[in-house]
Amino acid sequence: MLDVESELGKILPEFYKDFCLIFGSCQLGELFSIQCPTMLQVAATKGWQEATREGLYLLNPRMSSTDLKAEFKFINGLFWFGSDQGAYNAFFDLASYDGRDQSCDIYWISYSYEDNGELYNLGRDFFEIVDQYFLGDRFFDILPEHWFESDRTPFPRLVERW
Repeated sequence: MLDVESELGKILPEFYKDFCLIFGSCQLGELFSIQCPTMLQVAATKGWQEATREGLYLLNPRMSSTDLKAEFKFINGLFWFGSDQGAYNAFFDLASYDGRDQSCDIYWISYSYEDNGELYNLGRDFFEIVDQYFLGDRFFDILPEHWFESDRTPFPRLVERW
């Protein structure tokens, strides 16, 4: 993991590193996956950042340069670590890392046309987010109704290692 942190020039959250040492990359329940840090993941994140910056610029031609710089700074601090089986992805905002809690803000980002690229700040506690969102039912509180097929049954609480 040190090579990933070195390449990023940023520190990964301590609880995420602990999780990866114990479980590795894995599937949580039926919908969510967590990827442990690899150089391939760094390259994929950098590709996503570049595409997102270009898309933001092209889709918002009237956005001020100050606003664009702020958005680009935010995008550049994000590191992808998980997803569902569709258009949602989980990111750490590594620029918000704080040594006191050894964590950073964690976001769930929609790439669904129906959700119009919604951004959800899930909090900072990695294990709490895994427990309450990925394995629990907290997603029912924030995501649109169409995301759930017919009921609000909590996700199966199982972890399948890859």
